[in-house]
Amino acid sequence: MKTRRILFLTVGVVTLANVANAKIITVTTTNNISPGSGQTSLVQAINLLADGDTIQFDIAEAV
Repeated sequence: MKTRRILFLTVGVVTLANVANAKIITVTTTNNISPGSGQTSLVQAINLLADGDTIQFDIAEAV
C-alpha cells in the first residue's frame, strides 16, 4: 500500500512538472518558406513543440 502511494505521488509530481513547463506557441503567419522577423510559421511551431505544449493561431494576413 505504501509503495502504491509513493508511485501515485511520483506520477503526480512528474505530471505537474510537465504542465508547469508547457508553453503556448503562437503561429502568426502562413508563410512557411521565409517568415518575417518576429513571425512564427506553423513549420517553426511544430519544430519548437515539446510534450504538453499548445499551438495557437493568430494570423491577421489577408487571404
